[in-house]
Amino acid sequence: MADLQASENFEGSNIFGADPFKEFTEKKFKELLKPENMRELIRMREQALDHRAKTESENLKRDFENKRFSPRTFQNKKIELEKWVSKEREKIRRSQKDIERGWMLAADAIKRVIIGFIFIYSVRLKEIFNSSRESAVSRDVLLEISA
Repeated sequence: MADLQASENFEGSNIFGADPFKEFTEKKFKELLKPENMRELIRMREQALDHRAKTESENLKRDFENKRFSPRTFQNKKIELEKWVSKEREKIRRSQKDIERGWMLAADAIKRVIIGFIFIYSVRLKEIFNSSRESAVSRDVLLEISA
């Protein structure tokens, strides 16, 4: 019987019983939620967009120089690329605004909770002060009566 319980405990703490991928993703997700990491993530998105736009532009130029398409097609593709880059930049900007709005809402919620705690604390202090004051008054009355 003791051997069975020992083997069950071993299996429960076993490396195969854990879910390392879940733990890893939860840890990474929590790290990404930090403000400094969010800013870094947005910066990395902007860098990736810049790199992709530069690469696509170079590919367009190379294809044009190799006469894979006409000057008009080249101009159309160049405009299409610029529109795509603008749209992606706008998405990044909106994401950043949404993140900042989320931070502001979280900060506001925390502020309201703190204000609530301060109010409750002040009410409790008044109750304690009033009850100690009443007990002090009743002690003074008892001392006067007994004297």
